[in-house]
Amino acid sequence: MLATILDPPARERLSRVKLVKPDKARGVEQTILNAARQGKLGKVSEKMLIDMLSTVSESGIGETKVGSITFERKKSAFDEESSDDEW
Repeated sequence: MLATILDPPARERLSRVKLVKPDKARGVEQTILNAARQGKLGKVSEKMLIDMLSTVSESGIGETKVGSITFERKKSAFDEESSDDEW
C-alpha cells in the first residue's frame, strides 16, 4: 500500500532512512498508512516525507534514548584530598 501512496523519490528516501534508522522509518510508515486509511492523505511527495521525518524527529518517535555514563574513581591513600589545601 505504501508503494501506491509514495511517489518514487519519496519511496527511495524512505528506503534509505529505513537502512539507517528502521524505528524512525517504521513510525513514519505507520503515520502515512493511518492518514491514508482515514482519507486525510493523497500522494506523498518527497518534500512531504521530509516534513514527516522532521516531525517524527522532533517528537522523538522511534528514537532510542542513549544515557550518559559517568566514571567515578575510587580515592586511594595517595590522592590529594582537595585542591584547596595549602602546601
